Amino acid sequence: MKQLHKNIKIFYLATTLTTLAASLPHAVLTVLLFAKGLSLTQIMLVQATYSLVILVSEYPSGLLADLYSKKVLFLWAAIMPSKYTDEIENSSYTWRVFYMSRKSKYSAEQKLAILNELTRSNISEVAKKYAVGKKTIRTWGYLYEYQGIDGLRSTHNNH
Repeated sequence: MKQLHKNIKIFYLATTLTTLAASLPHAVLTVLLFAKGLSLTQIMLVQATYSLVILVSEYPSGLLADLYSKKVLFLWAAIMPSKYTDEIENSSYTWRVFYMSRKSKYSAEQKLAILNELTRSNISEVAKKYAVGKKTIRTWGYLYEYQGIDGLRSTHNNH
């Protein structure tokens, strides 16, 4: 009888922690997106899309686990997110709205000057001189290439 009560308590604890783990990220994300200026409708669409992607991805991942070895899936999982993150990051203004980065310390004109300096120096030297990551400078380059000076402008305001 004591074992049954212990198992019931463990079950309730596991259920509570699982529910908290599933709902807490949505609560935090709602506050962050609201602070970035999104409306409640836009936040609902972001979270609905997130939930749909999780649902749609869950079944194929189980099938892949049955078909391929752990080693192949691990390598695929390590390579694919970085590939798609770069494509989304540089694709359009719409996606950049959802990034939670802090306000840029460089204006669009300063970013362009840094990019122009790459004609005289290599990226490592420029990154070190301005204390900016090489990936950030490459991202600025992509944004400028595809969207011009508007791509370098900050898409959010910190109050």
